Parts: sequence; C-alpha cells; structure tokens
Amino acid sequence: MAASKTQLIQAAIQGSIDAFEKASSELPKGTASQDIQDDAGSNALHVASHHGHTDLVEHLVDQCGFEVNSQVDAHGRNALAVAVAANQPATVKSLLTRGGSATSEGPHGPLIVSACTSGHPEVVSALLEGGADANTTSKDGMPAVFLTSAMAALKLKLPGRENEAQGGLDCLDRLLKAGATPNVSAPGGFTPLHVAAEAGSERMTSALIAAGADATAKNAEGQTPAAVAASWGHRAIAETLLRSSAGDNRSVDQLISEAADREAAQRQQKATSQIPAPEEPDDEKAELLKVEGNKAFVAGDFEEALTAYQASLRHKTDAAPVWSNAAAAALRLRKFEEAMRYARVARTLDPKFLKAWYREGQAAEGLKMWEDAAAAYFEAHLLQPNGGTGELDFAEMVKSAVKEGKKEFSEKKKAQEAAGLS
Repeated sequence: MAASKTQLIQAAIQGSIDAFEKASSELPKGTASQDIQDDAGSNALHVASHHGHTDLVEHLVDQCGFEVNSQVDAHGRNALAVAVAANQPATVKSLLTRGGSATSEGPHGPLIVSACTSGHPEVVSALLEGGADANTTSKDGMPAVFLTSAMAALKLKLPGRENEAQGGLDCLDRLLKAGATPNVSAPGGFTPLHVAAEAGSERMTSALIAAGADATAKNAEGQTPAAVAASWGHRAIAETLLRSSAGDNRSVDQLISEAADREAAQRQQKATSQIPAPEEPDDEKAELLKVEGNKAFVAGDFEEALTAYQASLRHKTDAAPVWSNAAAAALRLRKFEEAMRYARVARTLDPKFLKAWYREGQAAEGLKMWEDAAAAYFEAHLLQPNGGTGELDFAEMVKSAVKEGKKEFSEKKKAQEAAGLS
C-alpha cells in the first residue's frame, strides 16, 4: 500500500478529519478515497465506524461521497453492520440518520439479533429507535427475544462472564419494552421463561413475567418453568413462578421430588442403554474386587488397582464409583484414553458425580483435547461453583484449558504459515 493510502487508513483509525483530507489530497490522480482499503478489505468509513469516530464518519458520508449501505468490507459488512458489531451506539445512530437501515442484515443475519446476542444494549436501543422490529427472527427463524435470553443465561453460567450477562439482560429489557412477544418457543418447547428458570435468574424471570410470559407453558417433556427451576435447585425462582401459574397447586417440594424421580428414570434408561451388561453377574464378588482395588490404589500399585477394578466391572457394571476409580488408576498410569472412557461411563451413570467429571477433564488434558477438558471442568464447576478452601477451583481449570487450547491453535497456525500452508 502506497504511503498516501496507508496514511488515509491511519487517519481513519485516529479519527482525524484533517489527516484524512491531507492523505486524500495526496492520492494518485484518478484514485477515489472510497476505493482505498486496508488488508482486511475495509475502507475509511468501515475503519472509522469500527473505532466510533462519529465526526469523521459524518464527514465521509456528507462530504466525501462514501456510501453507508452499498460499500462492504471483506466480511460482507457495510458501515452500519461494522458499527453494530463494534458496539458503537453513537456511530450507529449517526449512520441511521444517513441512510442506514435498522432492519438490514449483516453476514450473520439481522443487525438487531446480532446486537442482542452480543449484549450491546445501547446499540439495541438505537436500532429499535431507528425502526428495527423487536420480534425479528434470526436466519434460522429463532426469535430475537429467545436468543437474547439464551445467550444471557449461558453467560450467567460461565465463570467470569457475569458482566457480559448483564448486557444481555439489558438487551432483553429493551426488546420487551419495545413489544417483543415473550411467549415464543424453540425446538423442544423451551420458552424464554424456561431459559430464565434454568439459569436461576430472578431479573430475567421477573422481566418476562411482567411482559406477559406464560408461566404455565410446558416444554416437550411436560415441564413448566417452575418445574425446570425446581429441577435445577432454584427454589426462590420456582416459588415466584408458581405464584404466576394459575391452576398449578403443587408445592416447590413436590416439583423437586418430581424432578428427582424424572432424572433418576432418565439416568437409568440412558445408563442401561449405554452400559454393557455384566459378564458374570455377582454383586458380592464385585464388591470384594473393588475393595482389593482400593487397597492397591492406596498402596500405590496402580496397575494392580486397575486390574482389580476391571475385574469388579465384569461382575457389576452399574456402579459409578468403580468406573471412576478405574479412571483414577488409569490416569496414574497415563492411560488417558482408558481413563476418559471409564470417567464418561461414571458420569453417564451419575451426572452429578463430581470426581467423574474431574477425571474426564484430566484425561482430556492428557490427550490435549482442550475443548473436552474445558467442557468437563465446566460441568464440575456447575456442581461445585465456589472453589473454596480445600476445594478444587474448576472455574480456573476451565480458563486454563481454554488458554491451552488457544495456545496450541496459535502454534499450529504459525507452523502452517511457516510451511506455506493455508
């Protein structure tokens, strides 16, 4: 890129009208400033919009002939889509008054949906004020109000993402105030209120109920939002939802009991369909062999321990602790694939078995399967979220696994580039 062209893009990064005009005047004869792009295919308007330099954006559109809608970057985004993605509400408002359409779409679908799922409430307000429909759906036909609820709920569960979740809740508030219909559903019959109940979010639950959400709606499994809240242990949310559920006279304790029975039945059905039958059924032998395995493990003879656990499982295959112990022994022997297989059987038999999730994460780390490790540690974090004194800090383990995964990806990419591969 020639010096004057580089300076023109640099002026857009800095937001300097004077620097832009100077660089523009030095362009080769016949070269239009609108046609100058950086290596990512962005022109000065895209760059200024990304950085929120509203004064320069207005100058480029009003005085220099830049087009708000027709000129797109390498990602297929016009200036408004760029400003929305970069969370630049003032620039979004300015572009909307200069021909930008609040109902337009970016490469990932309607801009209002992108802003909501990204948790950018001020941008959402700007788009709604500019004419965006609060009941807009995504490319896949999912209502914005459902996607916003689901994304906020996910971030509420993820360690260290609480502030981002609040942005999503603010977006939901704005959609509901703008007339978004709360009684929409996703495949499986889940409504936004079911999502709020599972997340245990008082704020989301209250906002949806105030907007007219149906607390008696049932998902494909016949669960109301109150039943979902109870099954996740969110007693206060369940009580709030029951008060809004006309005709449902069950108590929270009844809902919790029903949820426990349902979970046990589902777990048993899943386990019996996936777990092999014992070769020689004998509970007494299985118990004796488990005890032998435990003794060998404590003595540091992990090979003997693993052999004993495997023998125990020939006689009884539905004992989650034995599968988990076998995983622990395999980990000590650095037999990571075996350990992962055993740990996964254990947590299939008992999804609330903390050690099984932990050992699956350890096995995945040993295999450098970082996404699997992060997912397993995240499940453990949900079961033990505090990470207090004497407890494993699963939130930190999630972050560490994600970090290692990114590091490995970066190293592989550099190696490919060095080898001239794409």
